[in-house]
Amino acid sequence: MQVNIDQVCQGIYEHIPGEDVVGCIRRGDAVLAWAIDGATTLTEHPFTTFPDLTDAGWFARGMGRWLAERGALEAFSPSLLEEGLRVLRDEYLRAGGEAQPIHAWPVAAAVVAEISPSGPALRMRVHRYEDCFLEIHSAHASPRSMVPAVMPAQSHDEWKPHSGFGLPALERMWERRRQQQANTGGTALTLNPISAHNAVIEEQVLTAPVHVVLGSDGLSRVWDTYNLMSREQALALVAEQGLPTLLATLREHEASTRTGDASLKRRDDASGLHLFLG
Repeated sequence: MQVNIDQVCQGIYEHIPGEDVVGCIRRGDAVLAWAIDGATTLTEHPFTTFPDLTDAGWFARGMGRWLAERGALEAFSPSLLEEGLRVLRDEYLRAGGEAQPIHAWPVAAAVVAEISPSGPALRMRVHRYEDCFLEIHSAHASPRSMVPAVMPAQSHDEWKPHSGFGLPALERMWERRRQQQANTGGTALTLNPISAHNAVIEEQVLTAPVHVVLGSDGLSRVWDTYNLMSREQALALVAEQGLPTLLATLREHEASTRTGDASLKRRDDASGLHLFLG
């Protein structure tokens, strides 16, 4: 199976590493791909448990490392991820995370896809946690052109306490985070290892050649929030010109237009992974 990989991952703050992680590994004929979106930090200061990472950024990176290490050895399953969350929970407590209120503990959305040959076709099993996306594009499938996108000059937002959210919205978000850590609401991943079993699981049969695109909701704002183009048009753009072109379209719009409201950050970390399977 031919696999071409194209990825982007861009944060929005100058001195605060992004809280998104994407990755992909091969295990024999199988491909394991993931996108992880650490939930917006809701503390007064961005760095609380670790000196140079938000707790959300640490959580996303830790899960990415676990998937890369264990996914190289065995097929993905919620039980495998549960084991990883137990390891991360122990690391977090040892690092001093227990001093943080439960609503400050890290939360993440994610999508994990395992793709393997099945006769003349490809079998894909997808685990979705909250609002990361995964889309398929097969029309006129071919390897993307290698012409690099012209990216706008990188600009950064100013981080504000509680990521800019104020009362009463902040109190509602804190309560939501407490529910998520208790595993009583939604399908997010948390330091509660049982959350690994929250996945919405899908199975699909793909016919190569085909494009698989996954990423965080910061990138899917192109079609689901700003309506700059349809989802189908966005996927066609990625197939023809690659993910950097889609990211450039997003950032150009956010740089020139007033975006965000009381319930939405002006812009967000944006990450994506594009696989061409031939």
